[in-house]
Amino acid sequence: MGSIIAHCNLGLALYRLKDFQKAVQAFKKAIELNPNFVNAYSSLGLAFYEQRDYPNAEKIFLKALELNPGIVQAHSNLGIVYLAQKDYAKAAQSFQKAIQLSPDYAGAHFNLGLIHQAQKDYAKAVQSFQKVIALSPGYANAHYNLGETYVQLKEYQRGLQEFETALKLSSNNLFFSHRIDSLRRLITSGSLKIKK
Repeated sequence: MGSIIAHCNLGLALYRLKDFQKAVQAFKKAIELNPNFVNAYSSLGLAFYEQRDYPNAEKIFLKALELNPGIVQAHSNLGIVYLAQKDYAKAAQSFQKAIQLSPDYAGAHFNLGLIHQAQKDYAKAVQSFQKVIALSPGYANAHYNLGETYVQLKEYQRGLQEFETALKLSSNNLFFSHRIDSLRRLITSGSLKIKK
């Protein structure tokens, strides 16, 4: 067992160093030593994902879930693989399964919001991002994406408020700052019709 853990730890260290190819080899060695070691499959799936090898990432996350269908993070990671491929139906199914297993998992709610945004279902996107913020008020990207959703709904002042909250939570984010300035200019120029 010690050798299995050593290979996994090596894989994790290589993963953190962004040497994903070598990380894959270390995780594969751990799996070779113990084909039922679920953590190695989950880590291997992430290493494949980082290399944009989505077919192998999907296969590995499905194997992890075959070994243990209750792994919330594996459902979420599988959803991220599908999301990267714009397979929104499968992604939503994976995130919903993660939420079913762990209702307070903000990351899965956030990713569902991204799906709703991409599908232009802005009412559902608002609900998802508001749920994320209720679970994790400091989640800057949830505030930002809620702001973008409000802008799509032409609720520019609400969007601006969410952008400002995102910037407060992530004060060094130049993108958030630029988005605020851009929206303010459009509002003050009268180019946008403001919903009351």
